[in-house]
Amino acid sequence: MAGVVWVLGGMIIPLPLFPDWVQPFLSWQPFRGLCDIPFRIYSGDIAGFEIVGELVFQLAWVAILVLAGVWLMRRAQVKLTVQGG
Repeated sequence: MAGVVWVLGGMIIPLPLFPDWVQPFLSWQPFRGLCDIPFRIYSGDIAGFEIVGELVFQLAWVAILVLAGVWLMRRAQVKLTVQGG
């Protein structure tokens, strides 16, 4: 799983080097915030209000994943049975 995150996050191969047909898929992944977006901000490829947009995009992914985690935890607790004392 870590290898998939490394590839989709741009840690092994920078995301702009992927083929054009993969770019739309990569642009919607939450993993690009790990390496690709910070590097592009540092290098000046993303500047100004684009930075705010990218940060809002990452915060949206955080909210989605937290809500999914809360939902899964509640679902698991409903099915939980504890035996013993």
